Amino acid sequence: MRIQQLLSWQSIMDVVKLSVRRFPMTIACTIASIVIAMITFRSNDPAEWLVRILLGAVLGISLFVGLKLMAENTFNVPKWKYILGSAGIIILSLYSILIDDPKHPDTLEQFLVLVLATHLLISFSYFLRIDDNRKFWTFNLEMFVHFVLGAFYSIVLMAGLQVATIAIQELFEIHWYKEVHMDIVILVFGLVLTFYWTSKVPTRVFEASEESEFSRVIINMVKYIMIPLIIIYFIILYAYGLRILVLWSLPKGWVGKLCLGFSAAGIFTYLLNFVLPSYDKNVLLKKFKKYFFYSMIPVLVLLFVALYVRIHQYGFTVERYLALAAAFWLTLVTFYFILSPKDDLRILPASLFFTCVMAAVGPWNAWNHSLKDQIGRWDSLLNRHQLIEDGKIVPARIHTDSLLPDQITSHLYYFQRHNYLGHVLNYFPDTLIAGINQDSIDYSTVEKLRKYLNIEHWNNSPTVEDGMFRIADSGFFSDSLQNASEVYSLRYWDTKTDAEKGSISIQDEKYLVFEGYGRIDILKELLQNMPTQQNLLEKELKLDLSPDDGKNKFRCIIYHAEFSTSRIFSISMIIVRYPNVQK
Repeated sequence: MRIQQLLSWQSIMDVVKLSVRRFPMTIACTIASIVIAMITFRSNDPAEWLVRILLGAVLGISLFVGLKLMAENTFNVPKWKYILGSAGIIILSLYSILIDDPKHPDTLEQFLVLVLATHLLISFSYFLRIDDNRKFWTFNLEMFVHFVLGAFYSIVLMAGLQVATIAIQELFEIHWYKEVHMDIVILVFGLVLTFYWTSKVPTRVFEASEESEFSRVIINMVKYIMIPLIIIYFIILYAYGLRILVLWSLPKGWVGKLCLGFSAAGIFTYLLNFVLPSYDKNVLLKKFKKYFFYSMIPVLVLLFVALYVRIHQYGFTVERYLALAAAFWLTLVTFYFILSPKDDLRILPASLFFTCVMAAVGPWNAWNHSLKDQIGRWDSLLNRHQLIEDGKIVPARIHTDSLLPDQITSHLYYFQRHNYLGHVLNYFPDTLIAGINQDSIDYSTVEKLRKYLNIEHWNNSPTVEDGMFRIADSGFFSDSLQNASEVYSLRYWDTKTDAEKGSISIQDEKYLVFEGYGRIDILKELLQNMPTQQNLLEKELKLDLSPDDGKNKFRCIIYHAEFSTSRIFSISMIIVRYPNVQK
């Protein structure tokens, strides 16, 4: 009977009427988003004004839900419904108008941060005047569960319709227009998910008082899956932090991402678990709620160390700025829940909402700050190596340092990817700039600049985005080959050389494999033998290595290498084998 009611026309119309009556602006934004999305996806180069409206309309879907919930409870006066609705229209209009380049990837990143902020607004806007953690928890759990259900229904319906269109085309030879599959995705997610979810937004807050009202699925998922996983994640990070202390080595570049990801998973689990100890006396649930934020402190220390290393060496990028903002937010909420005598769950989404807004808009936003920082590092690079004369780069001076061509090229590509290249064109001759269309700067523009600078080759290895280490011997190696049984030459990680018992090669971008003898983690050896706090070694590196067989010793004389903390990009070496050497 319930399925019949769900599928009945009357039930569908009731959902539509409820959504339209309660959230008219949200539904208007949804319809506008669907229509404009279907138009823009039909063009390889959609009109800029259409993209502006599309971004504003999609952002308005969640924004107007948050504002309406705020009007219903916080400002429970009829006029506030119109005041907040008008404020929402003004905000979206300004956003759509003030977007610098609506088609640029940076705009999409900024848009996604704002979408996250508006969804966070929904979670607490109804509770600005209600200080009740249980009601807040129940309200948001219901919102989350219905969102997941709506997404599941949408995916199932979308998949079914896609299969149906393919079946009709194959069986009846009816050829659909080419955009039919994209239209199905847009229509199903735009209509079904939005109407279903908005119809399920609670009209009042309540506090569950019976355990039966809580799904045992959620309790068991938190108790037996999520909390054990969080414990495993944090043990991994603790072990890695201990390894850093023991070896006194700098953290790898991606450890910050793990810290942020594991922390986010931990806070989500903390929220789900918040009221569960009252309904399930399991000790694990109670202890996790009590000690979770204490366990965050070592993770925060590791996170800040990782971010400091990356920012100190390579400056701010948008990603690092957002990661640092997230780190400060995590620190704020961690010490709030440790020190505050009363835990207020509203602090979590409200503080993250303001963090997202501050990181996305205003003169302090991530994109403006990273632009200023990278241009500052660009200026410092040019001045430090005395590449400027009369305000212009002197190409001949670039090649006095073997690393400069790659560093300059990396900066140029970074500026181009983030739409900043126009800010540094003044360093090039006016005649060259005159031939560049600054309204359509792309990779070909960087190629023109490289050609002017006589930079013919680029290793395409990250220098601004990721840490790089180099061994660049200007001469050739000089080493005694006396008593050597075999001498081989190996160049670059994707090649191998034949030895007496088999091949010698670099595998998985980190292992030096001596077929018949064993293997060595050559990347680990490279990192451990690089000078402290130095990314460049301007002489050959000699490593005496003993593979797994324990009977042979290899001397590797490395005269060129490019590698990061996670992989080898290229390597050239002479390999000498001395037999019958015991460990």
